[in-house]
Amino acid sequence: MNAFNVSADGNIIPPVMIISMPKAGGNTTRVSLDSLNISNRFTHCIGWDKIAYASSLGREHMAVMKSSEIMSLIDCFRGKTRLKVVTSFRDPIAKDVSAEFHGGFHSSDKMRRQVEGLSLDESIPVIHEMLLKRLRGFNEAVNCFCTWFDKCLKPVFDFDIYSHEFDKEKGYQIYHTKDADILCHKLEKFKDCHKEAFEEFLGIKDFPLVNDNSSSTRNYGELYKKTLHSLTVPEDVLDRIYAWRTVRHFYSEKEIEGFKEKWSGRKRQSQGFSAMGFDEIKQVEQFNVIGEQYFANGDHVNALRQFNMSLKLNPIDKKSVLNSVRSLVHLGDIETAVKICSDYISAVPADFDVMEMLSVLENAKKNLVST
Repeated sequence: MNAFNVSADGNIIPPVMIISMPKAGGNTTRVSLDSLNISNRFTHCIGWDKIAYASSLGREHMAVMKSSEIMSLIDCFRGKTRLKVVTSFRDPIAKDVSAEFHGGFHSSDKMRRQVEGLSLDESIPVIHEMLLKRLRGFNEAVNCFCTWFDKCLKPVFDFDIYSHEFDKEKGYQIYHTKDADILCHKLEKFKDCHKEAFEEFLGIKDFPLVNDNSSSTRNYGELYKKTLHSLTVPEDVLDRIYAWRTVRHFYSEKEIEGFKEKWSGRKRQSQGFSAMGFDEIKQVEQFNVIGEQYFANGDHVNALRQFNMSLKLNPIDKKSVLNSVRSLVHLGDIETAVKICSDYISAVPADFDVMEMLSVLENAKKNLVST
């Protein structure tokens, strides 16, 4: 990876700076830029005062180093060339659930200790209670989603994002400050808008989306997935969180209602299932095992029957979704495969593995229509 980028006329320009709130897709942007050999730097926090404070608390050395490097680059190039900054945000509940898992199984180990020795089925209600305690205590004055732009971007770039419109429908906005061009995008629409956004922002056509840092692939992936699919947040908590000024600045009424439907459990109920018990989880796993055996033997019809039975029990089981789609592709039913992926993404936003598969399927469907 080059330390700097070089413009068309041969001038050295600074790396693209990915400055994003935690658990909001910043790492995906980093890996996607890496795949194109475009120099970039990534951090969650900037500002010399914040770096000094984090360092005084003994925070992770590498994180402090990354933030310090970006601040040095900003100081070096400010006023000499346009700085390119990418930032992003995410549904505040999804962001905090992901952050709790990451912190609880890594930095603090608190969540891991709470479920140590418990089965998956026994762990889920324990995790639910921990998450609900945090959600009930949400405070707009201190919550990361609500304060991040004011605390990080505003002081460094003299830019108040809330005094400017954000295109909620398109899913991204490019802002131009005195020193920087800032691409801000919402994670839930990144799959749909990333190509258009980066062509407009950096002049890159067909910008790739390379997933990384997915909680579903970490060592707590199965517990995380089951928790997402079963967590039910009280309506009064949802009403308070989604009434925040910061949420309504970036999300439409339709999107907010979708979040509330998802986290209240109404969406699961409308799809015909609720929190799954241990026996149902085992049934889903068994249907997948049998289906995979059929698939390995080339019997895609019977494989699909097994995967469909698992999806009937749990329409948003990722493994069942991916297995069903593979069988449907072998059977030539691209249209049904697209529908299964779309239904899954509507219930589990920002799952880039399924998003990437959906993108491939949609292109295949277009090619079939054109021929």
